[in-house]
Amino acid sequence: MKPSAFTSRPRRGQNGFVLIASLILMVVITLIAVAMFRGSGLQEKIADNLREKQRAFDIAQNTLTFGQNWLSANAPAPIACADAAATHSHVANTPVVCTQTSAYPPDTSTLMTDLQTETAGTTYTPSGKAALTISQNGGQDTIYAYPRLFIQNIGIQAGTGSPLYRLTAVAWGGNSSTVAIVQSIYALPAAPGAKDLGSIY
Repeated sequence: MKPSAFTSRPRRGQNGFVLIASLILMVVITLIAVAMFRGSGLQEKIADNLREKQRAFDIAQNTLTFGQNWLSANAPAPIACADAAATHSHVANTPVVCTQTSAYPPDTSTLMTDLQTETAGTTYTPSGKAALTISQNGGQDTIYAYPRLFIQNIGIQAGTGSPLYRLTAVAWGGNSSTVAIVQSIYALPAAPGAKDLGSIY
C-alpha cells in the first residue's frame, strides 16, 4: 500500500486575512507618521512664538531703561495731557511727561490699548548696535513696529522729596501678536535699577 501524499495548500481565507492585516498596519503607521510630523511642526511654531515674545519683552525693558536715563538727563517739566495725541511729541526719542492730574489716560485699559495701536506714547528708535529693523511682513531679526514709551508724573516720594514717574513701554516681536507691555516706577534722583511692576503679554 502506497503512503498517501499530502500537499499543503494555503487557504484563500488566510491569504485574505494577511492582506487585510497588512493594509491596516500600513494605515496605522501612516497615521502615526502624519501625527508626528504635525506635532513637530506645532512644537516649532510654539518655540518661534515664545522666542518672539521674549524678544518683545527684552525690547520693552530696554525702552524702559531709555526712559529712565532720559528722565535723569533731562528732568522735564510735566504737562497736562488732554488725550492720547498730547502724549507724544512726534519726535522720536523725545518723550512727553504728563502731569499727575492729566485727563489722559482715563484708565489703565485705555492706555494699554492706545499704546498697542500706536496712538499714544512716543516712539523709541535705538541706534548703533541696538538699532531695530521694522517689517510688518516678517523676516529674520525684524520687529513689527518701533517700541513706544509713555511717562507720567505721579507725585513726590515720601521722605526724599524726589519726583516719582510711572513709565509704561510697549514693544513687538516679529508680528503684531507678539507684544509685551512693561511698567516701572522711577524716582529722581534714581537709585540703580527701577522697580519693575511686571509685564502684560
